[in-house]
Amino acid sequence: MDPRVLNNSNMSVGLNMSSQTPQIQQNRDDVMNLLAQASGCLIQQRMELFEIITGCETKNIYDVALKINNSFYTTFKCKEISSCWCRNFCPSEKREFLMDIKYTPNGVDFGSWAFIERPFKCSCYCCCRPEMKVSLRNGQYIGSVTEPWGCCQVMIDIINGQNQLKYQIDRTFCETAFLCKKSCYGDIASVDFPLLAVDPMNPSNRMPDGIIVRKGRDLLTTFIQSDADNFDVVFPKFASPQEKLLIISAVLMLDFRYFEESGRRDDSKNLRLNI
Repeated sequence: MDPRVLNNSNMSVGLNMSSQTPQIQQNRDDVMNLLAQASGCLIQQRMELFEIITGCETKNIYDVALKINNSFYTTFKCKEISSCWCRNFCPSEKREFLMDIKYTPNGVDFGSWAFIERPFKCSCYCCCRPEMKVSLRNGQYIGSVTEPWGCCQVMIDIINGQNQLKYQIDRTFCETAFLCKKSCYGDIASVDFPLLAVDPMNPSNRMPDGIIVRKGRDLLTTFIQSDADNFDVVFPKFASPQEKLLIISAVLMLDFRYFEESGRRDDSKNLRLNI
């Protein structure tokens, strides 16, 4: 049975069948093999009708399609576990949640495979910076994604299970997509976040290796005022499966920190500086 696959020529459209089927692992402990084969992924946030109609923030759900042999195969479903109060009255860049990552090849739910834990952090400049911890279902600690303070910068640190800084995202706020975030242009503009590989012997030596692209919302999504976002990811060439999982987690950090809108908050579209 072929897995559902996203057409490579238009990554944000519907699912098509592929004749080039990678080996689908039925054992959740072997999912790392699929990540090892993947050169990138597409992360799509689902639009929630109840949220669009009522304005009440619902639990975020993301579909993750891994790119294997130039085709995109829907592999994971990431579902937020959080309280209604947190979603609707706590700013999205601070809110607490547990992200349940389920292995869902062919649309079949094989259950939880990994978890992302994000505690509530009331960040203020260099104090109480946002953090997400990633672990597998069996309890194995994979690493963390943190956001250090930077003046007018988007900064994300990707740290492995041995507490080594492996990759960074470092870009400025000073561009139209951020400065005009409250306008229609801010919704439809794409934003690139280069992934920088960090030299463990010299952390100041960073080389571009991979990229995360936040795709601009289409006109329909903008018109109905949905905050659902899509991200294209090109993994670093020599990234391990564990590091690829951390990069997927970093994408979710970016979405919650800079593109998510909390329910009942009219000021949520304002530019969020790194504080």
